[in-house]
Amino acid sequence: MLEYSLLGVVGLAIGSLGTLIGAGGGFILVPMLLLVYRNEAPEIITGISLAVTFANALSGSIAYARMKRISYRYGLWFSAATIPGAIVGAAVTSYIHRRTFNLVFALAMLAAAVALFLRPPADDRAELGGPVRLSPS
Repeated sequence: MLEYSLLGVVGLAIGSLGTLIGAGGGFILVPMLLLVYRNEAPEIITGISLAVTFANALSGSIAYARMKRISYRYGLWFSAATIPGAIVGAAVTSYIHRRTFNLVFALAMLAAAVALFLRPPADDRAELGGPVRLSPS
């Protein structure tokens, strides 16, 4: 019972942070699950992550829709690309060995960290034309 309570608290924290920054929380949840459940197959870990990320995205979308902060046109375009990608990714994980999955995931996280680190500061981006502004549909 303690394990489920702890997972609930961690899930609430991950969901809050992931939804707040618009990332769903999978980048925090997957490493945590990989460390805690060392013997679980990659498809179990990714399945849990997809379910949690979907719940975070749904609740965040509802909140942002109430605030009228969603560009539905861009959202549909991104969904059209990410939904098939999620399905293919989930199907492929059952063919990947756990050690290979760990390595690929670690390299992807490292690449994302390097890209964020090397990104120009906000002041430099403003000089280059400013951030992309998505207008509501």
